[in-house]
Amino acid sequence: MKKRFLILLIFIIVLLIICAFNFKWIYYRLYPFDRITGEYEISVNGKEINPVGEYYEYGNSGKIRLENDTESFKIKGGEYGRYEIGFVLSGDTLYQLTNDKQFKDGGNVDLSIIYYNTNWWHISELDIEIDIVKDNDEWYVCYNLELEEPLENFKTTTSNLSKKIKLAEINNTEILIGI
Repeated sequence: MKKRFLILLIFIIVLLIICAFNFKWIYYRLYPFDRITGEYEISVNGKEINPVGEYYEYGNSGKIRLENDTESFKIKGGEYGRYEIGFVLSGDTLYQLTNDKQFKDGGNVDLSIIYYNTNWWHISELDIEIDIVKDNDEWYVCYNLELEEPLENFKTTTSNLSKKIKLAEINNTEILIGI
């Protein structure tokens, strides 16, 4: 009796695994891992810089430290709505790299993007490149974003966004991807 039960249990588990990978709606809805993952690279005039803080915020959750692994990140996700993903750069480090007095006493710089998750079951890959450059005596933040996520038919689509914003206006600007 125990042997039949064990064989039946193994058969059901194997059947569920086969179904999960052949029927995408099961795969996406029962996916147990991090649903929002990605990589980021931040540079100042082409020189790579590491942020002093990485965070995400969902709804009214407050800022939650990103689970990251050296320039990659993961968020459990699984909720519909607006995710703010941010990187805090040290003003002192920016001053050392640029020798621009604007950064000496300016405090930290908070760079963030808004990812709008349109379905709770999405498994999204987000690649973020941010470069701070000086152009005509003005500092700009150049964002290059690439988002890969599933469509209604469970095929994946890739969307890209590139924006160049004056650093002085960064707190009044939202970089939005995912809609």
